[in-house]
This record gives sequence, structure tokens and C-alpha cells, in this order.
Amino acid sequence: MRQRSETDAIRDVLEQLRTRFPEIPAEVVEACVRTEHQALDGPIRDFIPLLVQKHAGRRLATLALTA
Repeated sequence: MRQRSETDAIRDVLEQLRTRFPEIPAEVVEACVRTEHQALDGPIRDFIPLLVQKHAGRRLATLALTA
């Protein structure tokens, strides 16, 4: 079984968050995901997509409340 790459997982996170926050422009969602992904740069990579989704989702939820 092929293990999913981190890039594929982050791409899926991006699509999930775009769907979850349709009122926020796609470029804002992408910037948020990119920022969170970069903030988690380090040697242990297994949980990065999950952490990116969690942190970006919180930030986008806050933006959605003000939109």
C-alpha cells in the first residue's frame, strides 16, 4: 500500500477547508493553510496535515464569524 505524501494530505486539507468555509475567498484559505504548514516545519512530519487542518480551521472559523 502506498503511503500518502504530506503534499497530497495538505492538498486534501486545503480542499476540505475551502468547502467548510465557502464564504472566505479561496486565496485567503490557501494563505492560511500555507502559513500554518510553514509554522509546523520540523523533523517529525506524521501529524502535520492534521495539525494544519486544526489550526487553519480555527483561524478560518474566526474569519467566518466576522464575514
